[in-house]
Amino acid sequence: MLEVVLVLALIAAVAAVVLWRRSLAAERRAVESERAAAARTARLEMIVGEQEARLRIVGELEQLAVRSASRVVEEAESIRLTLERDPGAASRSVTRAVRAAEASLAQLRRIATVAAVDPGELPVTGGAEPLIEEARERGLVIAEETFGEPFPLQDGAEVAILRVLEYAFDSALSAGGTGTQLRVSSRWTTTGLRVEVEDDRERHGGAETDENAVDADLRALTERIDSPALAELRERAALFGGDIAEKRTPGIGRAVTASFPAIRHHNGVHGVDLA
Repeated sequence: MLEVVLVLALIAAVAAVVLWRRSLAAERRAVESERAAAARTARLEMIVGEQEARLRIVGELEQLAVRSASRVVEEAESIRLTLERDPGAASRSVTRAVRAAEASLAQLRRIATVAAVDPGELPVTGGAEPLIEEARERGLVIAEETFGEPFPLQDGAEVAILRVLEYAFDSALSAGGTGTQLRVSSRWTTTGLRVEVEDDRERHGGAETDENAVDADLRALTERIDSPALAELRERAALFGGDIAEKRTPGIGRAVTASFPAIRHHNGVHGVDLA
C-alpha cells in the first residue's frame, strides 16, 4: 500500500513539474509575443510620425507655392492692364500667362485639399527678428551675432531655418525656463549659411544627472541626439542640401546647428545649382 502511495505521489510530482514547465513556457511565449507586438507598434508609430512630418513639410511647401503663384497672377495681371491699349502679341502672351498661373494656383489648392495635413502656421518670412522678439517676450535672453555678408533666401529655405530657431527656442524655454540665455550665430559664406543656437539651460532648470564628469563628457562627444522633431527638421533641411545637429555641453546646455553649404543657389532639388 505504501508503495502505491509513493508511486502516486511521484506521478503527481512529475505531473506538477511538467505543468509548471509548460506554464513557464507559455508565460515566456506570451512575454515574447507582447514584446514583439510592442516593437511592431513602436515601428508603426515611428513610420506614421515620419509620414506626418513629411506631409507637414509638403503642406509648408504648398503654402509657399500658392503664395508665389499668387504673386505671379498679380504681376501678370498688372502687366496685362498696362498693355491693354496694345492688341499685339505681348498682350496676348501676358493673358495666356495669367490664365496658366491661375490654373496652377487652382491645382495647388486642390492638392492642399487632398493632402489635408495642417503644417501649422508658417513663420513670418523676411528675417528672424519677429521670431526672436517673440522669444524674448516669452522670457528668453537672446544675443545675436552675424559673420559674413548675408544674401536673400528663397521662402522655403528661410522657413527651414526659422523652424530650426523655433525648435531651439521652444526646447530651451521648456527645459531651462525663463531667463535662459541663448546666442544665435549666423555665419554666411559666398554660397552657404551656418546657424548655431547655443543655450545655458543646465544653469537654470534643465540640469541633467550624470554619474561623473568623465562619463558626461564622453556621452556628449559620442551620443547622437535624436527625436521626432529633429528628424522633421532634418527632412526639411535636406530639401535644401542642409543638415541639422544637436549636441549637449554638460553643465551648460545644448547647441542646435543648421548647416546649409550651398543654400544660395539651391532650389530644393538635390544637386541642382541655379547659379
